[in-house]
Amino acid sequence: LSGEGETEYRLGYEPQEKAEVKMEALITPVDGESTKENNVATTKVRVLDNLVKVLYLEQEPRWDFRYLLASLQRDRRLTVKSVLFDGGAEISDEPGSPFLKEFPKNRADLVSNEILILGDVDPKSLGEENMKLINEWVGELGGGLIFLAGPKNNPFRYAGTPLEPLLPVKLDPNLTQEQQAVRSREPIPLKLTTMGEYSPLLRLAVPA
Repeated sequence: LSGEGETEYRLGYEPQEKAEVKMEALITPVDGESTKENNVATTKVRVLDNLVKVLYLEQEPRWDFRYLLASLQRDRRLTVKSVLFDGGAEISDEPGSPFLKEFPKNRADLVSNEILILGDVDPKSLGEENMKLINEWVGELGGGLIFLAGPKNNPFRYAGTPLEPLLPVKLDPNLTQEQQAVRSREPIPLKLTTMGEYSPLLRLAVPA
């Protein structure tokens, strides 16, 4: 902090090898600070040298799913797999199929992904343990989680689940199921958080 308020600094870092790195930023305390406990920040970063792995979860093949999956598959920077809880297992054995038979069974299979897209999935299909695993993957290892809202389950049925703290919105417990299914006709402006502005996953253009 300066006399005129907050000041932001961009720090450059160029990794030399693929690894999971713990990074620390430290500001030397100066005389007169009210507290010196907030002068250090740490985070974990995974450095990759391959295609970004995306896991897309959906309950059923709704229109949003078909459009988004096709768009992701056309992006040469990505490798995409999908779990379709209703019907996906039946077509997972077809040659070149992007579908998995089921949600990854162990932690290693899940954390090998960089981004998880959670569509309109019934929390019961995911299960309590898998939701806890996703929460851990996001909170401790920096996995990227995208909630793709839908008319049946996402986000309202995630109230009280291990994934509720990760939702980018606050749920209104007073809404009825009919009110939850109503989609607003007014556009909702989105704004990146400060951390989001620095994330390479959300960088759609080269910084000025």
